[in-house]
Amino acid sequence: MAQNGLGGLARNLGDMPADVVFRVGRAYGMTADRGVYQAVAVSGGRIAAAERSRDDLDSLIGPGTAVIDDPELVLYPAFADTHTTSCWRRATSTT
Repeated sequence: MAQNGLGGLARNLGDMPADVVFRVGRAYGMTADRGVYQAVAVSGGRIAAAERSRDDLDSLIGPGTAVIDDPELVLYPAFADTHTTSCWRRATSTT
């Protein structure tokens, strides 16, 4: 089973494959050590694991796993708040 490079913050997938595995040039983490990763697994819409080497999460790839393999791709952390978008639209609406 893959190790989780997020210092215990990642979910334990057990033997279940991830929904998506990204193999990228760099994925910046918001961990205390400011980690830079090259493999990120997503399951159920959440980051499940991250590792520093591109191939370290291959054990989470199953028949239904989408694999995004692009050494030029860079992933940045993002936080989406749908509530503020709705409020902004309402505040700027002319109708």
